Amino acid sequence: MHASIERYTTNSGRRLYRLPLEVFPNFIGYAYLLVEDTRTILIDAGSVMPQSVEALREHFDTVRERYHEPVSLDTLDLIIITHGHIDHFSGLSVLQDDVHAPIIVHDLDLGILNDYRERLVMASKALAVFLQRAGVSPERRARLLDMYLSVKSLVTPIQGVRRLSEAGDILGDIVPIHTPGHCPGQVCLLIDDILLSADHILPRTSPHLAPESITPYTGLGHYFASLDTIVEAARHVRLVLGGHEEPLDDLVARVEQIRTSHERKLERFYNLCSHPRTIAELSLDYYGKRQGYDIILALTEAGAHVEYLYQRGYLTLANVDEVEREENPILLYRRASSAF
Repeated sequence: MHASIERYTTNSGRRLYRLPLEVFPNFIGYAYLLVEDTRTILIDAGSVMPQSVEALREHFDTVRERYHEPVSLDTLDLIIITHGHIDHFSGLSVLQDDVHAPIIVHDLDLGILNDYRERLVMASKALAVFLQRAGVSPERRARLLDMYLSVKSLVTPIQGVRRLSEAGDILGDIVPIHTPGHCPGQVCLLIDDILLSADHILPRTSPHLAPESITPYTGLGHYFASLDTIVEAARHVRLVLGGHEEPLDDLVARVEQIRTSHERKLERFYNLCSHPRTIAELSLDYYGKRQGYDIILALTEAGAHVEYLYQRGYLTLANVDEVEREENPILLYRRASSAF
């Protein structure tokens, strides 16, 4: 039995249906179905996992039968993808024969939908360099990279994707707000007095951040800037609906909580570097021992915070002579003279 659909109405009378999907085992994400007087729009499409695709199909049936909305996958007018992570777009890999609507994504994530394998392979090369510099052993690096690449065969290229910059009037008065950090092309969508915040703002957790050395337009610096952007653009919204977790009604307060949490984390990483440390050591100290894919998440999250501190001169390299001599050495970070 799938989790229930929630219905919301904007201040102009548009109906917005929140569709819960099990995008990964025991992990719920939301797609949204926007019903206007003259068109229907799907926002995100869940993952390629069978249970996610099945639930999305069933939710369309439910919206049609319970709420008497004339909706179906094959009569959608538009599909908007908030960002290029597989729990938000890869359901389209299975549904391409069912949908005929144009698909829009931000330009920076277009290549992910067009050829996910290519983007994943390129990112894995950068990840391999990051893991080596982080001090991860060769054997563990190989295991982590195999795990990172294991999903590539599941996602096939999505056909007919359009750039957000070339969308023209097709969006109508839906306002996209570019919020990089978690993903290069992530957008939040302002629909009247409701904000669809994707993964940018969630009520209980902060989205995972990886260093921009792995993927441009990610990282903590971009994320902080995007927090400012979203407050400026949407501080007066009545309701925030994210890609995960429950609804949120105080955007500004939540942004301040998230910012404070990251600032405390930065201070902790800074203090841990009282003597030379690798990112692998810092990750273990901060997050403890992790298992499976959580190892990659912990290492890259630590890397994002170390990168932020290093870029701004709060950390320095303790082994710069070794870095100069060797091709790709382990990097040792320590506190700089400037206090955080």
